[in-house]
Amino acid sequence: MHRLLPTKSVLDIARRLEAAGFEAWCVGGAIRDALLGGHPLDWDLATTATPKQVTDLFGRRRTIPVGIEFGTVSVLDDAGVPHEITTFRRDVRTDGRHAEVEFGVSLDDDLARRDFTINAIAYR
Repeated sequence: MHRLLPTKSVLDIARRLEAAGFEAWCVGGAIRDALLGGHPLDWDLATTATPKQVTDLFGRRRTIPVGIEFGTVSVLDDAGVPHEITTFRRDVRTDGRHAEVEFGVSLDDDLARRDFTINAIAYR
């Protein structure tokens, strides 16, 4: 198996989150695609940081509130490319289409709510 290698920009964002005391994991489809031999460019991160903490850490000029109600902000890398950062969450209640979520849970809880088992993988 070849080595999973997120882009330098994604690694820089993850390292900055971790240096500030937060967990940061690459999650979902990019890992799946890399394991299948692809070279994904769209890497998502899951973290213990809240959207406010991510915004405070990276600054308002480098963050976009793309889905605050879902715990998601995009962080712009040095080239202006957005990378989605989402707070760990779990479903509290769901009607099959929409979920009420709770933030600040564990990575395991976050992975358990993902749509496909193959997307319920994380890499650090």
